[in-house]
Amino acid sequence: LPQAWKSYKTKRTSDLSWFGILIGMLNGFFWIIYGTMKSDPFIYATNAILFAGAFFLFVLKKKYN
Repeated sequence: LPQAWKSYKTKRTSDLSWFGILIGMLNGFFWIIYGTMKSDPFIYATNAILFAGAFFLFVLKKKYN
């Protein structure tokens, strides 16, 4: 999330890789599925926040790149 804030404030995402952002989104997505299957709100809630941060970076990368 600090990287998302920095990218938002500076409007610069050239140092971020598409691959890293996509891996972050996939990681969060699969942990959300796992947490839902285990009925563990700590797993899926935490990873929903992380997924949202990665998705925000994805949007910023598309906008500023």
